[in-house]
Amino acid sequence: MVSTKLKVVILAAGRGNRMSNLGDIVPKCLIEYEGRTLIQRILDILFNCSINNVTIVLGYKKDQLINHIKEVFPNKAINFVYNPEYLNKENIYSVWCAREEFNHDLIMMDADLLINQSVIDQIINYNQNNFLVVRKEIHPNEMIVLLKKGIVVELSQNPENRKLKFDQMVESVGIMKFSEIAAKSLIEEINTFLNNSNFDQYYEAAVNNIIKKLDFSILKLNNDSIVVELDTIEDVSNLKKLALSD
Repeated sequence: MVSTKLKVVILAAGRGNRMSNLGDIVPKCLIEYEGRTLIQRILDILFNCSINNVTIVLGYKKDQLINHIKEVFPNKAINFVYNPEYLNKENIYSVWCAREEFNHDLIMMDADLLINQSVIDQIINYNQNNFLVVRKEIHPNEMIVLLKKGIVVELSQNPENRKLKFDQMVESVGIMKFSEIAAKSLIEEINTFLNNSNFDQYYEAAVNNIIKKLDFSILKLNNDSIVVELDTIEDVSNLKKLALSD
């Protein structure tokens, strides 16, 4: 069982360029579903699961996001880290900005997710050190996970299927669990990327490199667990069709 003393790092710096005019008004994680913002829902669930060590990486409209969180959670000590390069560099740099938090077992997740508590319950009760949370369905332009005998062998948007030996293909939902060793290894790998001025990569590129060194498994969502990514304005419109129970 994963200790509820583990850290959580939430990446919330992005602009959301596919959100049309809505992106001019609020960061994606301040979009509301049934009266609560995405970030509020995530934090409610984490705190309800006794996970209180939370760091949020900010960028776009950071003051608006900080003010909202402090208003909703006035008695919670939430750590905020600012990524000043959120417009110029990919989200690998957001992870780098939070590098001091990667010294412990932790969950890393994107902020533009609509989740229910079953997702975090599954993570807490899953007896593996390093894993990616995945779903069975594959969608275009999403991160694909290839496995061989239950071990992750590739994480990328466009895996070279013909060159890789695998027996299962699933899709990452943007939530990962790292042991302390894997978390430190990830930061070392990102440091290599940045030293080579490789700023245009998603953080998954660095994760893909460390899975070559450390074993990662998957946690496949069950029927009670829901994760919905809000990447486009169409995704927001589709929320009206969603019946999400906590």
